[in-house]
Amino acid sequence: FHVKETHRPPDAASDTVLLPPHRDPSMLSLVVHFSPAPTGLEARVDGEWRSLPRAGPDVVTVLAGSVLSKVLPGCAAPQHRVVAAFGAEPRVAATFFFEPRANAVVGDVCAATPGPTFEAWKAKAYAKYLKAKKEDGTS
Repeated sequence: FHVKETHRPPDAASDTVLLPPHRDPSMLSLVVHFSPAPTGLEARVDGEWRSLPRAGPDVVTVLAGSVLSKVLPGCAAPQHRVVAAFGAEPRVAATFFFEPRANAVVGDVCAATPGPTFEAWKAKAYAKYLKAKKEDGTS
């Protein structure tokens, strides 16, 4: 599990982005919030950012990862982010990233040629995420 505590900046508007838009480089991501809703977690649906209202202490949010969408075309990995739409108490979430082994090949199961290893895939995805954080100013 990756446990993260996020503090809302004192003068932040509720739409201030704290974690930039991204897709998790995993097969599945399971998010457990230890804070009451709203948690600030949003997903892009039909081109619009929407709050996930059923996120909170008694809910596990399941997100398909970009690896799953690569190996199973048609299974979309949702783009998501965290905004400052939560109260004065910190946002605490634990995320479990279900990932293949490092040397597993990541590619469309119907493709004629193999894809990169998961290790290479994840390194590329993480570099893209860090670039987005830097450009977004959320680093």
